[in-house]
Amino acid sequence: MFLSFWGEDRKSYDSKDIYNDYRHRYDIEGHNRFSKQALLMDKYQTPGIAHLDVWMWIVQLTYWLLYAASGEVEVYINEWEKYLPEVKRAK
Repeated sequence: MFLSFWGEDRKSYDSKDIYNDYRHRYDIEGHNRFSKQALLMDKYQTPGIAHLDVWMWIVQLTYWLLYAASGEVEVYINEWEKYLPEVKRAK
C-alpha cells in the first residue's frame, strides 16, 4: 500500500503518526456505512428541523444501545458454520 500526505503542514508530521491516523479511518468508515444502511442517515429528509433533531436522538440512542450490549453478546458459531470462509476470516 502506498500512502501519501499532502498540504502545507506535511513536513511537521511523522510518517508513523500518519499511518496510525489512517488505520483508525476504517473504524469511522464502518460506522458511516452502518449509519447509511441501517439507520437511513443518507436518505432521511424532513421539512422541519425538529423532526431531524428527534431522529438524531434516536440514532444516538441506537448507537448507545449497541455499545452497551456489545459486552453482553457472546459469539456462537454452529458446528457446520465453522468451515465457512466468513467465519474463518472473523477469527
